Amino acid sequence: MNINATAALPSANFTPSSPTTSISLDGLQEIATKRISAMDYLRRVHEGRTHWFNTILLSKEELERIYDDPKNARRAVGFLVLGLSIANLVELQTSNTDLLKNFLVLLNEHEDFTNDNKPKMRNFFRAGARMTRRDSEAGSVDEQIYTHLQTMNIPFQPDFFQVFSTLCDVLIEVYCKILNTSPPDTSTLQFDLFQKFDARIRKLLTGVIKDVDVLARNLIHSELLIVERMGCPVVM
Repeated sequence: MNINATAALPSANFTPSSPTTSISLDGLQEIATKRISAMDYLRRVHEGRTHWFNTILLSKEELERIYDDPKNARRAVGFLVLGLSIANLVELQTSNTDLLKNFLVLLNEHEDFTNDNKPKMRNFFRAGARMTRRDSEAGSVDEQIYTHLQTMNIPFQPDFFQVFSTLCDVLIEVYCKILNTSPPDTSTLQFDLFQKFDARIRKLLTGVIKDVDVLARNLIHSELLIVERMGCPVVM
């Protein structure tokens, strides 16, 4: 699914009533546009449909080199449960402020989930539960309950490419939902919440960007070495 980031942004429907509101709205639109474009770009790179910063077209086989390790196996599981949780969360929210507040809770829970190697129990039927830990008789922790994160025991290893592409789709829809809310909620509180939310999403994407960039640099370096061995001058 191709996303036109610019087309996804509303314009005529917004009529700011004060300079402060106008600044907040302009800032929100600018940030959201950049993030939507970045996620769409990362998705196309992983699908082999565009070059990495106009340098090299990465194949799935080449990308699998960086994703075939325990770290990215855990990352794929984390992205999967996050994507499922986002879909449920968005359906329950009636305003941007509520959505962003609960989204920050979800992202905190996701970070706790991905940083904790203990087994997690599925909690689809525990709506509204607080984050708690239950000690077993032996004194060890055997259950984790979250408010918004929908965890589960997955009997197979999720495909990183499919999971990441789907997560980008879901997050793009969230940004578009925030931008297209009518009437727009452009209070200072909502803008501050949006900035915190966006910073967490940016952090989420940074690990993927770094891994792909390292791979691209290594592949380019290898190709330059081949050219040099052939006796051809390389102009940097």
